[in-house]
Amino acid sequence: MKLFLIAKNNIKKSLGTSIILFLLVILATVMLYTGVSVESQLPSFIKEKNEELNGADVTLLVGSNSIEKVLNVLDKRTDVKTYESHDAVYYGAPKLSNLSKQDKEQSLGTIIMNLDETYEINRLKIIDEAAEKPENGVIVPYALKTGYDYQTGDELQIRVDDEKYVFQIVGFYENIIFASPSNTSMYQFFVYSKEYKKLSDTVTDMNRMIQINIDLKDGTLGTEFEQSFGKETKALLTAENDFLQVLPYETFQEGLSMFIDIIMVMLIAFSIILLLIALVVIRFSIIVHLEKNMKNIGSLEAIGYTTKQIKYSVMLEFFLVAAMGIIVGVVISIAGSAVVGSIVSSSIGLKWIGKISLISILIAVVINLGLIGAVTALAARRLKKITPLIALRSGIETHSFKRNPLPLEKSRFSLHFSIGLKNLLHNTKQNVVIGIIISLLVFAGTYAISMYYNFVVDNSSLMDLVGLETSEIQMEVVAKDYDWIKDEVSKLEGVRKVLDFTSEDMVLTDGKDESTVRVEISPDYSQLEVDTLIEGRDATHDNEIVVSNRTLDDLGLDLGDSVTVTGIGNSKEFLIVGVKQHINGLGRGASITLEGAKQLNPDYKIKTACIYLNDKSKVEDVIKTLNSKFKEVDKQIINVEETIDTVMNSLIMSVTAICILCAVVTIIIVVLILLLLIKVKILKEQTILGINKALGYTTGQLIRQILYSFLPVVVLGSVVGLILGLVLTNPFTAVLLASVGIMKASFITAYQYIILVPIGVVLLAAVTIVLVALRIRKITPNGLFDQ
Repeated sequence: MKLFLIAKNNIKKSLGTSIILFLLVILATVMLYTGVSVESQLPSFIKEKNEELNGADVTLLVGSNSIEKVLNVLDKRTDVKTYESHDAVYYGAPKLSNLSKQDKEQSLGTIIMNLDETYEINRLKIIDEAAEKPENGVIVPYALKTGYDYQTGDELQIRVDDEKYVFQIVGFYENIIFASPSNTSMYQFFVYSKEYKKLSDTVTDMNRMIQINIDLKDGTLGTEFEQSFGKETKALLTAENDFLQVLPYETFQEGLSMFIDIIMVMLIAFSIILLLIALVVIRFSIIVHLEKNMKNIGSLEAIGYTTKQIKYSVMLEFFLVAAMGIIVGVVISIAGSAVVGSIVSSSIGLKWIGKISLISILIAVVINLGLIGAVTALAARRLKKITPLIALRSGIETHSFKRNPLPLEKSRFSLHFSIGLKNLLHNTKQNVVIGIIISLLVFAGTYAISMYYNFVVDNSSLMDLVGLETSEIQMEVVAKDYDWIKDEVSKLEGVRKVLDFTSEDMVLTDGKDESTVRVEISPDYSQLEVDTLIEGRDATHDNEIVVSNRTLDDLGLDLGDSVTVTGIGNSKEFLIVGVKQHINGLGRGASITLEGAKQLNPDYKIKTACIYLNDKSKVEDVIKTLNSKFKEVDKQIINVEETIDTVMNSLIMSVTAICILCAVVTIIIVVLILLLLIKVKILKEQTILGINKALGYTTGQLIRQILYSFLPVVVLGSVVGLILGLVLTNPFTAVLLASVGIMKASFITAYQYIILVPIGVVLLAAVTIVLVALRIRKITPNGLFDQ
């Protein structure tokens, strides 16, 4: 009880320091709890959500020309428990807009299905369902609510070429596979029978599709089914216009959580930085406490308190502050779960309902109190050196044998600058700690700016990592019309070049392991403008293949090995001549030439053209020309940039939130740390400061001395942090994306924005130093006699 009273009294006497430590622990706890809580709950949340909706283990998207072949194979499968087949209308890149909000049009592949059909697999559990259900009602993905603030009752317009269809939103639904546009690059809508029939009657075979939702027998994984089913169907789907896409639950569950995983890891890393800073605060707090209360400590020892008892009272002081900070931090985290939920929901397209995470609370308590206890115990060992005699002398030794680093009588600088430098050189350990803290904060700030720039301002480098070819327009045409249409398109005014480029699902095997991947096909990869190659060279001959880094890891292969490819009708062995990387397809993929594809199927034809323009602003004009010129042709035309923007918009909210968080936390920490250290310095040196005032130094001169003793460290730390940001941004990005096989990253370095981080930190530090150092005005020579 006596130790508690001593600790309580110490907290009151150093209230400012206690408040700073309290705030740091709160911030660290909030970030740590949030990061660990989301990371620990996300896998089980997605699994439970899928079970709640009786989600499909595998979803098949089948072209109308291929359905009989697919069903013949599917009906013979022994690992299929049951399946449901539903007709669907598919648009390659319709224009979507919310007329009620007058927002910007989106463009993304869209599947429209009949709401009046029965869905036992992938049940439709409608969120915010409208009381009245008009004939033109539509159920839309929950991602549109979280990412674009769509509301029940809003009017959704779908524009296909010159045709416009207007629907009224009557609710939202969740589906793991179609949850987020960043995962599948398509939306899925449900309309009532009457409206569905209108749409179905106006489209061609290219727009007609069948969606098959499959429930597998227990013990069978969707990825296993994908590989074996793919082998069976690839030998059958050899016609020019055959189409099949296999969407296994496990693959899309992994893709759904990838981006939010990265954000949470960054949040946890930031919480560790905050905790390390809190430990520095504790160390300095103990030092100033011992120096400020040396006489009281000596008195306690003189009346019988042991060193251990006094040490325990100091430890108890910081334990109490840390414990209160942890409690408040956990309470704030739980109370603010709605904010976190909106960020998570916008990233994964599901209604996030986070539970109170006991494991996260335990981790926050153990890490915070464990590290704080260890540092407090180490710092409090200085008590052993304090005896009643030394305490009576206020710790003053008879002489200091330290070398004078900057003799004032020999200095070429001004007196006040020289004194500031002497103080700077005298506090080496403190300077190292400040420099490390500032450099870490500036690095975090520069990395956040780089993320924002490459996600929001200029995403060209991000697209290289994603691995999608970014021509201005993609046009898919039925095979019989492709060649002459390509020739006509290449002659259009404003068209820079037209390239054959497509992809097909195929199975790669080394004889033991198998992997189903999306294989790119093009006659000349040197003409493509997105380069994903990281080792070796592009495929040029009919027996060569480039394989992604992650697929090589899955199969245990390396550059120069052979791999068997099964797809589009046959199997063939290819030589691996290059290694590529991309986020698309969760890092799995491969590339072969058109001649290589003909080795698998001599009649194979590419049906997709990448159209590159001289002027990117003319995309819509060229699309109108294509629709007009080839009005009678069965085709799909995609504005690639609009599609990419739609996908990226689902991630922008999370990236923006992280950038704002980094900025706010950096400002808070810089201010708190300098506030503490300058306050400590003034308390430790108030006698010297009073004597200096008696000798004629003005308050302004003493403030400049303090500014000179701190600001160089801040400048140096900012420069180091800037260099770390410039050097480590791409390697750090590669580490975060290592799970999808990314080995090298090439984010654009936005120097014009990044340089603002260290400049801002230095200016903030200078203002903070001056404002806090104004406390010197209260120190007077006469006041020293009152101590």
